[in-house]
This record gives sequence, structure tokens and C-alpha cells, in this order.
Amino acid sequence: MRSKLIRPSLALFALATLLGAGAQTDRVAWLEQHAVPIATIDPAVEDFSDLEPLVDAIGDATIVQLGESSHGAGATFSGKVRLIKFLHQRMGFDVVVWESGMYDLSKTNAALRDGDDPIAAGRLGVFGIWSGVEEVAPLWEYAAASWSGDRPLEMAGYDMQFSGSAGSGYFDELAEFVAAVDDEELAQRTTALVATADAGYEGFGAFNTARWEEVARLRDAGVTGEEQSAALAEWGEANRARLSPTSADLDVYRTALDELLELLDNPAFADAHSAVDLDFMRHTVINARGFGTSIYERSAIDAPTEGPEQLVWQNRGWNRRDTRNADIMRWFVEERYAGRKVIIWAHNGHIMNAYYKHDWTELIQEPQLDGMKPVGVFLDEMYGDDVYTIGFTAYEGSAPFGGGGEVVGPAPEGSLEHALHTLGHPHAFLDFRQLDDQPNHWRRQPSTMAIRGYMPEELPDWTRVVDAMFFNDVMTPSQRIQ
Repeated sequence: MRSKLIRPSLALFALATLLGAGAQTDRVAWLEQHAVPIATIDPAVEDFSDLEPLVDAIGDATIVQLGESSHGAGATFSGKVRLIKFLHQRMGFDVVVWESGMYDLSKTNAALRDGDDPIAAGRLGVFGIWSGVEEVAPLWEYAAASWSGDRPLEMAGYDMQFSGSAGSGYFDELAEFVAAVDDEELAQRTTALVATADAGYEGFGAFNTARWEEVARLRDAGVTGEEQSAALAEWGEANRARLSPTSADLDVYRTALDELLELLDNPAFADAHSAVDLDFMRHTVINARGFGTSIYERSAIDAPTEGPEQLVWQNRGWNRRDTRNADIMRWFVEERYAGRKVIIWAHNGHIMNAYYKHDWTELIQEPQLDGMKPVGVFLDEMYGDDVYTIGFTAYEGSAPFGGGGEVVGPAPEGSLEHALHTLGHPHAFLDFRQLDDQPNHWRRQPSTMAIRGYMPEELPDWTRVVDAMFFNDVMTPSQRIQ
């Protein structure tokens, strides 16, 4: 439901009161002039006249990143779907890269191309937080229909993780891939290496898999709350040593995949497979090596569970993931989809050009050797103004994720969200890149915005973190597909 618009004269008065008299009135006038009202976030509306100002804002950028403050942000998802349709139809973007598995998304794209059920196709590759919700469903329908035209909207994933139902078949497909060479000895050796890696990967998750089974058993028995927690702690003490992987297990896993990568350079594989398919599988092996290592670290027998050392392990895993995801994006941009215009769908925390402090309590605009470096920083370093990053935010509402009750706002006075709310637009777009040649502009001074989890934070210059913000006055939670 749309918010009631405030008449411009009242908005000017309210903001002038909020920001103070005198020079602050100029800030009010600037926001009135530059915050673009967005008529709707309904993906079914393809009259894109309200989005036309984005053409000049995005300009010649060939990579557009679309963020979100929460993985449960239904209104944001709807707005992103409509933006993707606009970018595809109006600006020539024709690849959507998801914060989901590279291998898995290849199956989603193939299923959409082949005319399979669009919702089922999405679930093959994309995390359920997106593929399983009503707000994103129109995108699968749209992408499927696009394959009947002359410029289909392709789907890809830049994540090293497995993310959809297709991921469970990865090692089986990899075994078939290496067995296809016309060299029996090579086929046997590489098939054995895949089997070793497959067994290792399954072993890394054995403790957590068994723990979830125990949770289900306790729940079925009516054991909940503190009683369940105590029972799980006792179960963990009794079973951790038996089920948790060791560093020796990790060494076996990584050694098998390292040898496999070397053997994939054998000319026999180039004879058996196309260059595109061979290059793709090489990348999936690198992904499996990295993701398997992260899975190991979550359940290793010596994994720290608290304190500074736990933060070291945690940040090592996050940096491994975002560094690898940036490598995949480089391959996409420079080889796989060279010359094409790409849209990235991910969390604000991955697309932003800023760092996490080592303990995740703050965002920092300077490099953090012991913190986390998101994909967005890598892309800024690699491609500069060829990347246009749109963060998404909201004034108030809710965006629960994973069963939680994430409450949004109301945003505090002095924040960008509060100022945009006072203007009275239900949805708005604010471009920051227009300020690149105005270093002393008030929007480039220390200010407060919310970019991760709707938590207000102050940074010296938000225009260096994202190129624009898409604002929803009221955030609504995503709805599961029934």
C-alpha cells in the first residue's frame, strides 16, 4: 500500500525544521530536485517512464549492481525485478549474475532456455531466499519468455558455494566429465580423484548433518527450548570427535582437487570437450576447493567457537568467498560474457565499496587487513566507473529472514532515510555519481545511512560506497511460494 504523498510545500517545511534553518534549506531544495520519485515497484508495470532518469545516471556503465539490506526484503525484491526488466528492455543488459552458485546457475539457465517450469528452474540454482519467494517469481517467468526472442536474459552465478538443488549432482557430473576422455589411464586417475574429493566433501558436513537430524528427533519428541539446547550440547560432546573432520581430511580433499586441476590441462580433455565447457569445469573445481575448505572450517574438530580466534576463522571464510567470487566476476566480464552488459543481484554488504571491521561492528572506508573485503571493493578496483552500484534501503517496516523478526526503522532523524521519508515519496531513487566533481557537497560529508540490516551507520563519504540509493518508504517481508 502506497504512503500518502506530502505536498512539496509541507515537505520543504518539515525538512527545513529537521535539518535546521539557513544553509540547511538548500539541502532540502537539493533533495526535492534530485530525489527521483519512482511510481511503482510492481514488476508487471512496464511503463518505465518513471525510471527514465536512470539512463543518464547509469550512463556507459556495463555492470550494474543491485543490493538489498536484508535477504527477506520483499519490497526490495519487487523493485529489483522491475529494474532488471527496465535494464534489459531499455539499456541492453542481458546477463543477471546472482549471489548464488556458479555451477548451480548453469542448470537454472539451461532449464529456462529449454522451456522447463520457470519456478522449478530458479530453484535449481538460486538460494531459496530468492527462488522460493513470490516477489522474485515474475523474474523467472520473464527470463523464460525472453528465450523466445532475439535477446534472451541469461542467468549466471558468481558464488563459489553450492546454492540450489542442482548442487547435489556436481561431483557426479564432474566424474562423467573427466571419464569422457579417450585415455583410459587418465580417465581412471581423474575419476578416482573426483571420488576422493566427493567423499571428503560429504565428510566435512557429517557433524552438522547429524546435528540437524538430532534437532529433528528432539523436536518430534517434544523437546524444545532450553531443554533442547542442553540435549544438543550433550549430544555434541559425545559425537564431535567421531563426526568432525580433521586437518588431515582437508589435506586429502585439497590435494585431490589440486591434482585434478593440473590434469585438466592434459590435451586429452581439450579433445573431449569444448574450450568453453572445459574452462567452466576448471572454475567449478576451484570453487569446490574453496567452498569445501569453508565447510570444513565450520565443523572442524579444532574450530574455535568464540573469542578472537573464532573471528579470524570467520573472516578467513568470508574473504575466501568474496575473493573467489570477484575472480569469477572477472572471468565473466572479460571472457565468458565479454562485451555484454551485466546485472548483479546480491546483498548490499557484498556490492558496497567499503570494508568490514574485523569484529563486524563497523564499516570502514579504508582497507582492513584483519577485516573483510567485499566483492564490491574488488570490482571498483578492477573496473572503476564501468560499475554502477545501487544500494537499497527503507524508512520503516519489516524484512524477516530465516525465521527472524527483523524490524526496519523508523529511521532516525538526520539519516538519509528519514529525509527521503519526509519528502513523501513511497519509492525514490537518488544518484550520487553526479557529485563526483563536487568534493565539498554536503552529501559527501559524514552522514548516516543504513546499508546492512537496516542498521544506521555513519561514514565519511557514502557516495564512495555506492553510486545511488533506491528507497522504499515501507519495507514489506518476502512471501514464501506456497
